[in-house]
Amino acid sequence: RHSAITDKIPWPFAERLAAEKITTPTVSPAADSALTTPAYPTVFQDDFSINRGLYVWDTERSFGGVVDGVYRVGVIGPHIVTWRVYEGLRASDFYLKASVILPRSTKLYSCGIVFRKSDQGRYLFGINNDQSYEFIKVTPSGEEVTMIDWVGDIAIKPSGVNELEIIAKGAIIELYVNGE
Repeated sequence: RHSAITDKIPWPFAERLAAEKITTPTVSPAADSALTTPAYPTVFQDDFSINRGLYVWDTERSFGGVVDGVYRVGVIGPHIVTWRVYEGLRASDFYLKASVILPRSTKLYSCGIVFRKSDQGRYLFGINNDQSYEFIKVTPSGEEVTMIDWVGDIAIKPSGVNELEIIAKGAIIELYVNGE
């Protein structure tokens, strides 16, 4: 059985998703957060109840789309990186909070957030199921500059939902995993 959302996704991807139980991550109320977040106006919020402009794709190497309130991105095979950007959304100073899911596996998986993407490059804040995180700046030429190399942190859950938070104000970027 396919929902109206699933019907808009190419069939090989939809069939893979239909075979899996998809759960929607829960978000902790802001009052429970240990962070003092800046009072930026909300310029974008998405509960993924429908696809509001995220690209839907299914190729030999990766797939992604919104299904049952979850934006799923996956890769097929080792050493593949993929990401998607909300086109038209530009913010230099912001507070961002996203729930990401690491699968339970003995293989190494990573996920994260690409932000401040522009002609000047982009940043990547990533975590993996080895309970480590990294922070990278990618220059306009594509060179990766490691700002923080993979560092272990017990706040990272090796499987399941992790909440990533970024506070960016000017040259200052604060990164948090699960409130820490």
